[in-house]
Amino acid sequence: MSLRTFIGLALGVMLSAILVACGESDREEKAVSKAVEQSELLQYIPADTPYVFTNSRAMPDELMEKLLQGAAIEFENASQQIQLQLNEHPAEAPEDEKLEALIKAILDELEGKISVEGLASLGIPVGGKSALYGLGILPVARAEIEDQQKVEAFLERIEQRSGLTAEQNTDGATSYRRFDLDDLVGILAVTEKYLVAALVPTSSEAEVLPLVLGEQKPTSNLADAGTFKNMLLANDYVGYGDGYIDLVQFTEIALGESKGVNARIWQALSTEPVAFTPECSRFARSLAQSVPRWSFGFTEANAEAYKIKSLIETSPEIAGRLQKIAAPVPGLGLDSEAMFSFGMGLSTPEMREGIKAALLDIQQRGARCEWIDQQELTQMMQVIDMAFNPMMAGIKGFYLLVDDIQFNEQSMEPEAIDAQLLLAVDDPRGVFGMMGMLDHRFTQIQVPDDGTPVLLPMEGLAPTAPPTYVAIKDRALVLTTAADAVSSSAKMFAAALAAPAPVLAIRYNAAKLLSRTEGVAETVLQSMGDTEDAREAREAYESFRSSAQTYEQVSLLVNGSEKGLIMEQAVKLR
Repeated sequence: MSLRTFIGLALGVMLSAILVACGESDREEKAVSKAVEQSELLQYIPADTPYVFTNSRAMPDELMEKLLQGAAIEFENASQQIQLQLNEHPAEAPEDEKLEALIKAILDELEGKISVEGLASLGIPVGGKSALYGLGILPVARAEIEDQQKVEAFLERIEQRSGLTAEQNTDGATSYRRFDLDDLVGILAVTEKYLVAALVPTSSEAEVLPLVLGEQKPTSNLADAGTFKNMLLANDYVGYGDGYIDLVQFTEIALGESKGVNARIWQALSTEPVAFTPECSRFARSLAQSVPRWSFGFTEANAEAYKIKSLIETSPEIAGRLQKIAAPVPGLGLDSEAMFSFGMGLSTPEMREGIKAALLDIQQRGARCEWIDQQELTQMMQVIDMAFNPMMAGIKGFYLLVDDIQFNEQSMEPEAIDAQLLLAVDDPRGVFGMMGMLDHRFTQIQVPDDGTPVLLPMEGLAPTAPPTYVAIKDRALVLTTAADAVSSSAKMFAAALAAPAPVLAIRYNAAKLLSRTEGVAETVLQSMGDTEDAREAREAYESFRSSAQTYEQVSLLVNGSEKGLIMEQAVKLR
């Protein structure tokens, strides 16, 4: 396993242990501004950091307790997965072996302590302010503490478990533990206010260490620059867990064009700039400027529910195209009590032209860049024309609702389904006519245009399928297996349109979905044996099972906006 992979795992462990961020329903600009301005953490973060995640405000206690219950289960599952990966892919380099030992020690020490009481026993306040950010590409984590002695004891136990003897050093007024990881150095320090954890290059340790420990603050930081506060206010983030990944900064670092600490750390890692020609360098920069940043944060939260928004920021030209690709589909994106719902609304002509415009833009910008295959891009545009042909242009999208499903315990096949599928299409009768290619009996069925459902002949085509009805009205076709087909199809036809129309919408009732699929999932997983695929499938299912104990209703909406692509997740807690 590579060192970069271990760094990612270490970040996940640190986040699980010390970063807690959620919000409440207060979105007043003055409250957000005041919280950010009073957050001392931003003073430690360089203004040109390539990534940052921090919380400026404390979450409501009741919400914290609920989320910690779910986090404890998730941490246990993640810990088992990491341990399994470490066992199956042992380190090949000495520095990786040391990092493995440190990760395992942290996992062991945190076991059973992801709770209000458990974190308090470590000296870490639940809901305290914290931050994860980059000095160059390497991570620094800083979290408020409430008991310095407890935190020191926590670090001593990690040191003993890992078998790594840390040097006890002092920089300025701050003492710290130093873990020699060959090319990298692990730093753990406890001040009166913070627990600090970081990875720094061995060759530039003396230069970078004061920034890590807070003995020296960046010349230009996020607090003084005001850019972080502006991002929160511009996107309605409320300060309970917000951040961004700066793709322009990452590109400049990779090209060897960054400055300050970003450049020094990149050079200290003995990483040479990517050997691009000037033309390719300009092309890479222009691509990053087209999609400069990915930001995310809580927009609402209280004891019963919360919402998180993720924004992939784009250039105005790309944003304009994203706003055009959504097509309205009745019901899609609106609240539903269904066990599961899923749908998409796409204007295929706009999608075709948008993709072709993007490929043409890449072709023109990269005209002199040697790693752009002009012929391949031309062929891709021809494929897009074929895929999004005139026949596809009339299909606007679909919306699937599954209200209930029952499985046969012996065959594991569904024996009872209450579901509806709406197709938004300019020519619904033409789509139904295409079904005649599946079975000639469909061509003999007379389906009226007033929405009256007609039973489909499923015998021989799908023997285990429940009675299925089709109905056509205006520019929509509905398939339903509901017992009351008339009422079910009428409801689908009459559904309102969401504004703005989403590109993608997913919604599910976690507890109900789990209760209906648990038995089948266990049988399927057992039949897969003890393969790696089976273990990964079980890990994914266990993660879903644990989330169902915390979350009642989960939804995801994807929309194009004037800023870029927006993904909004809403969670209703149990």
